[in-house]
Amino acid sequence: MTFSGWEAQEEGKAPLVTKLSSFDDEIQVVKTLTQVEGDDGLDDTKVFLSGIYAYESQNWPESIANLNHLIESYPAGEYTEKAYFLLAKAYEQLYSKKLISRFNQVKGYYEDAVYKYPQSIYVPDAHVSIGNIYFKAKNYSEALGYYNFVIEKGDDPAATLKALIKKAKILSLKKKNTETLSIYEHIINQYPGTSEEFEVKIEMVKLLFEMNSFKKSLVILTGLEKQLEDIYQYPDIIRYLGNNYYQLGNNVKARKNLFRYYNIYPEKKGSDLILTRIADTYKEEGLSKAATKFYKLVLERHPNTEGALISMYRLAEQQEKGEIKVKKRGLVPNIETIDSEIRVPRKLYEDVIQNALEKDENSPLIQFALLKLSILDKQEKKYEKSLKILTGLLKKYPRTTLRKEMEHTLEEILLPILEKDLKIKKYKNIINVYQAEKNIIYHLKSPEIFITIARASLGLNLYDMALELFKKSDPLL
Repeated sequence: MTFSGWEAQEEGKAPLVTKLSSFDDEIQVVKTLTQVEGDDGLDDTKVFLSGIYAYESQNWPESIANLNHLIESYPAGEYTEKAYFLLAKAYEQLYSKKLISRFNQVKGYYEDAVYKYPQSIYVPDAHVSIGNIYFKAKNYSEALGYYNFVIEKGDDPAATLKALIKKAKILSLKKKNTETLSIYEHIINQYPGTSEEFEVKIEMVKLLFEMNSFKKSLVILTGLEKQLEDIYQYPDIIRYLGNNYYQLGNNVKARKNLFRYYNIYPEKKGSDLILTRIADTYKEEGLSKAATKFYKLVLERHPNTEGALISMYRLAEQQEKGEIKVKKRGLVPNIETIDSEIRVPRKLYEDVIQNALEKDENSPLIQFALLKLSILDKQEKKYEKSLKILTGLLKKYPRTTLRKEMEHTLEEILLPILEKDLKIKKYKNIINVYQAEKNIIYHLKSPEIFITIARASLGLNLYDMALELFKKSDPLL
């Protein structure tokens, strides 16, 4: 059984970082803006050079002062056009940590430059920069408008490429996966051999993984692996290789790559989940002792993490199955043991629910814990208690990825409850359950449940209801 959102949460914990950047052309734009043929001794040249030196030294206030002085004192100067666009970039750098609060001011400097020099070669880059400011402000519709304008114009290949990449990111955030993939494929075809092509392939790997297209993701990854001289320069590729192999059921290759990644980053945020997944590969192969060893290792090395929580779940499951036992004084069992501080399953699940509710009531770990509690109640024949948990779960989380397991357990609970009441002729109880949980019962499509309710309906002379339920059960038998 897997946890909903496991991969997504892992994505958030260990974002993919490549050594190649899609923003190399930003550096090229600045290089062009700061390019001067030489110091000709003229006053405006000296002022511009002072602005450039301050910019390159990241002394933004001094750079801004010099560039403003140039614009005011030499409105028709040789470098005034460059000064306008470089000034906007200097302001963006100055307020980079509080860009949202300075949104209109920074945007205004780019707009001033574009208004003053509408035919400038720097206009496309300025439009992309304005789009980026909107992007940082999470105003994606406005950002998309600027990116689309640059893409449609197509005047500057570098600016067009930046706009395409950012547009793809917005579409990805909006979960428009098909359109996002289309842009990625366009970039790969139009810009082969570039750092942008490399980064886009990485983004495709991530997107395909999220879309459960593990084979396609793996094809791109293996191609990147062959392309690189030293795969260890890009350890996150190794991580994605491991995760894709795991999803495809190749536990040996998954484990090999996840070990490679963990050995590079044993203390990196998210490494607890990597180690937990390594343990899962052993579990999937039926190697419970090896799995137990690694779940315990997660608890030892990464306490108070999500990986530790999942590992405790796994150990609780192993306790339920009798694969491991908690150590007891004077008892040396033949099966694997764990220390007494590992809580018994029911206590663990209850604690997880309590702690997780304080952080995120929609956490998939809560859903899993509640499901496990309902299963424990079912095993102890506390059917009504188990039924209450499961029906509440399905109503609160109708799209849960655990729905199949929940419905299977629900069917195993509901039938004995109804059959017990039918046997002692408590027909009204059965009809009340049916009326309260009609939508869930119809979704289960269990002929035995339909027949049991139909018989209760006959006992109350509800012939139309009985006929309807018998008809529903007939094609399912």
